[in-house]
Amino acid sequence: MLGMRYPIDVVLLDAERLVISLHPGLRPGWHMAAARGARYALELPVGTLARSGTLPGDRLDWQETSAGPDGRRGSHLEAVS
Repeated sequence: MLGMRYPIDVVLLDAERLVISLHPGLRPGWHMAAARGARYALELPVGTLARSGTLPGDRLDWQETSAGPDGRRGSHLEAVS
């Protein structure tokens, strides 16, 4: 969150992409505790967790998308169950 200027949602996942912990609306400059076994940290637009209904234990999968007109790459996130 160092240098961020806006809040984000953060999801910590293990090596099998199971949700370990959720951190909705993490504000700029705030720190979160590391979660044992965390392998991935997904940074999402604020409100994504509330809209998606993501819960600890959910398995998430994602794939990178091709670059858009602005040249930036992105990802498509999908709950696998």
